[in-house]
Amino acid sequence: MAIIATVMLLITAGMIEFSRAFWYRNALDKATRDAARFMSMVASTDMKDATQLASAISTAKTIALTTANGANVQPALTTNNIDIKCDAAACSGTAPTYITVSIVNFSVRIGQLFPFFSHSGGTFGDIPLNPGTTMRYMN
Repeated sequence: MAIIATVMLLITAGMIEFSRAFWYRNALDKATRDAARFMSMVASTDMKDATQLASAISTAKTIALTTANGANVQPALTTNNIDIKCDAAACSGTAPTYITVSIVNFSVRIGQLFPFFSHSGGTFGDIPLNPGTTMRYMN
């Protein structure tokens, strides 16, 4: 009975850890989608004005931060984790064809909730989560 309970506990812990990683991936994916959707609707005149473009990028990053951190992603997402590109390059003074918003340098630690999950009593390590969304520029 004790052997079965131990195995079942490990299976349950694994399912919970996988579910948490899956939750984070979905939250980050939604964050990039919301920010890309916002950037795809920025007026073309604002894309050509450096001040307005910087404001739009800042707003898009805030949207992504609010969405991801609202889902309680740990560690909390920062603006350094959000990359916004226009036509695979940094956004500049021209209207792009595509907008890409991606999460960079973010990982989830497997075993964080259940540290007994590995044979050394620690965690298994970090799994990088780098979702991104590309949308066609609409204006």
